[in-house]
Amino acid sequence: PWRDLKVYQGHAFIVSEASSHGMQVFDLSRLLNAGSGTNFDADAWYRAVGSMHNMAVNEETGYAYLVGGSECRGGLYMVDIRDPLN
Repeated sequence: PWRDLKVYQGHAFIVSEASSHGMQVFDLSRLLNAGSGTNFDADAWYRAVGSMHNMAVNEETGYAYLVGGSECRGGLYMVDIRDPLN
């Protein structure tokens, strides 16, 4: 399935068209000490959305804008990501 990834404040935010994917959040600082072949689980998982096609992040306001999902009839869905793990 299609995925879209954006980085904000050292965290990767990932959406996908896969059913019930939500928005996964990964703390990228964990990569600094990772060994080869390390698998990671998401540090946070925003499940208020299911699948999404794209996202954009406004780095000045700390909001993510998700589009192309079943929520809001495929229109704009806004998420406050200023505290990425909550």
